Amino acid sequence: MNYEEFCELAPLYVLDVLDAKERRLLEDYIAQFPESEAHLDELAETLAMMPYSLPERTMATNLKARLFERIADETVADSHQSITYPAMGTHLPLFTVRPADVRWQPHPVPGVAIAKLYEDPVRREIVCLLRAQAGVYYPCHRHVGAEEIFMLEGDLVVNGEVYGTGDYIRSAPGTIHNPHTVNGCMFFIRTSLDDEIIN
Repeated sequence: MNYEEFCELAPLYVLDVLDAKERRLLEDYIAQFPESEAHLDELAETLAMMPYSLPERTMATNLKARLFERIADETVADSHQSITYPAMGTHLPLFTVRPADVRWQPHPVPGVAIAKLYEDPVRREIVCLLRAQAGVYYPCHRHVGAEEIFMLEGDLVVNGEVYGTGDYIRSAPGTIHNPHTVNGCMFFIRTSLDDEIIN
């Protein structure tokens, strides 16, 4: 056991929730490093100060229903589009964007426009449509997470390979490329919000 593992198990030891094997490992560590016992004493002191003596409160019978109602009502408004996104952390069984709600916005790369469909701030992912005019070169960039592209129209050249309508392209995390289009294109893309532009 190393120090990091000790620090992970120490609070559980004080709470007396370790299994026999983990307890033995931790006690062997303490025998080997007696100074670590001071850390356990501090944790035990903190635990003793916790308000276990407070009276138990009964939860309102409709609390869960009210909570889920409130979560469903909360939305994150996107300042660029009329689409209403689910509140962060909610996992709705169905989320849709109608064609009338799609709003194209200029991208920092000249000749490129995007229409954001969904953004997940927890997973740090964005799903959108991307449209590029003929001759556009996208800057060289490194993928922090996997990127998935489904070609809807036109051509996209990635690492010398030309992709067209109906092609699916998946770039693994860590890959680097600077795609371009000869005649213009439009595609569906899911990628990380944290991809890095390489100068």
